[in-house]
Amino acid sequence: MYNWPPAENSIRISLNGQTIEDKNFVFRLGVIKKNNPNGVYWQGKNWLSDEEISKLNFDIKCGDKIAVCKKRRDTEEIVFKNIWDTERDWPAEASGASTTVIPFEF
Repeated sequence: MYNWPPAENSIRISLNGQTIEDKNFVFRLGVIKKNNPNGVYWQGKNWLSDEEISKLNFDIKCGDKIAVCKKRRDTEEIVFKNIWDTERDWPAEASGASTTVIPFEF
C-alpha cells in the first residue's frame, strides 16, 4: 500500500494472493535501503515457504527497494529474481492524504 500511513512517503508491504503452484517454491524477500544501496536486509529466515511469506508485513520508505527471489523447493534452481524500485514505481495518486494499492507480482 503506497503512502501508508498517509503523507509519510512510506509503503506497507504485505504479501497475499498465493497460488497452488507456490507450494512448489520457497522465497526470499529483502529490503535495499536508499541510504545503503549495497546491503540487503532479508526478511525472516533464509528461505520462506508460501505460508510464511504470506505472514510478512513491514513498512519501508519511498526510495527503498525490494529484492525478491523465488526458487524451487529442495533445489538451488532460482526461477525468479527481481528488484522492485519503489521510487521509480511510485504512483501519482499516492500523495497527500491518499493511499493506493499496487500489486507487484512474482
